[in-house]
Amino acid sequence: MWFQQIASYTFVIAANFDGFRDDESGIYLYLWAVGDSLCSHNIVNFSDPHKYLHNSKHWTHNGYEKNLHLTVGYMNFVTSTFSHVLRQVYE
Repeated sequence: MWFQQIASYTFVIAANFDGFRDDESGIYLYLWAVGDSLCSHNIVNFSDPHKYLHNSKHWTHNGYEKNLHLTVGYMNFVTSTFSHVLRQVYE
């Protein structure tokens, strides 16, 4: 993943993800993060890109974070996907 400089010292990271599925119970939650090493999240902490959407049919599968101060280099995009089974266990 690369980052893009929008204005002086203001950086934006955008990530697109799709293709996760659970045919038995469905997808309940996506979380995404960005780190400077494999499986880390020290640049953008885990967040839910759909937390303000009340229905999964409106999900866009995009993560976006702005106002970051970054150094040049490679970054790793991490996503976690949870099925409805997890929701049933914790409710």
